[in-house]
Amino acid sequence: MSGPIPAELGQLNQLQRLHLSSNQLSGPIPAELGQLSQLRFLYLNDNQLSGAIPAELNHSANLEVLRLEGNQFQSDDSSTIPVSPEPLPSVDPLPAPHTDPDLENQAPGLLEEFVAMSWAGRIKALLTFLALMYLLAALLAFLLPRTLQLQL
Repeated sequence: MSGPIPAELGQLNQLQRLHLSSNQLSGPIPAELGQLSQLRFLYLNDNQLSGAIPAELNHSANLEVLRLEGNQFQSDDSSTIPVSPEPLPSVDPLPAPHTDPDLENQAPGLLEEFVAMSWAGRIKALLTFLALMYLLAALLAFLLPRTLQLQL
């Protein structure tokens, strides 16, 4: 894709993920994207975007990941990252670390989402996984002795 980001995207009220990275998008980030109250993941990295980062993005209370690197924001524009009295503590603006290509090919969507998560999101996902593994082990510990008794 090339050209500006359509401001009409701000009307997609239920949108949770917007992946527009690695295109040839240009111009400013539309302020209307700040109206996306359900938005959790916003990937605008590796484009040709410029101008100010709209302060309206501060209103996206559910925003967990904001990727803006690899654009053409001018040095004067770097000071325009929105700042409010209530900053978004869970936003992780750092680029995701490089991953093993073999793993990425196996489950690209899940891996990309996990790598791009904020640290709080990663910890939450890891704790959920560990809780599920504990429940599975408890279930096996309960069922396995009963299965062995039936075979005897």
